[in-house]
Amino acid sequence: MKRLILFLLLFVISISGCARNDQSTEKQKIDFLAQVISNSNNEVEISLQLITPNRDIEKDPDFNAKMELFNQNKELRAEANMPERPFMKKGELYHIFTWRGQLDPGVYQLKWSSANFGGTTVSFEVVQNPSGLISIGNLSIVNNQVN
Repeated sequence: MKRLILFLLLFVISISGCARNDQSTEKQKIDFLAQVISNSNNEVEISLQLITPNRDIEKDPDFNAKMELFNQNKELRAEANMPERPFMKKGELYHIFTWRGQLDPGVYQLKWSSANFGGTTVSFEVVQNPSGLISIGNLSIVNNQVN
């Protein structure tokens, strides 16, 4: 009887350990992508995307991803929330949201992330030429790791 109880206890522990590993592995396989361009309306256009390179992952109603855009004075200029992540097929790119707006010349920082799934930070500069047209310069991207 003691052997049976010990066997069942070890079985439960091994299953719960596997579930935790699968869950953390799933979280690490989402890439947050952001593209920053200037468009023909002389606006900044930010495209937010997700991709899972290694396997299909289930829909997550508690995803709670957020896009935040800050100017060089660390003032919030725009934000968008994505509370739920859709079902994602392996290797497919999911366009989530596109933000468009007027930004003054200067340096900006974009954060596109989920607290439990990592994210990306994009720094860029809005440059205005003498004719008034804007362009994006000094683009740098840092991919954050899952904690």
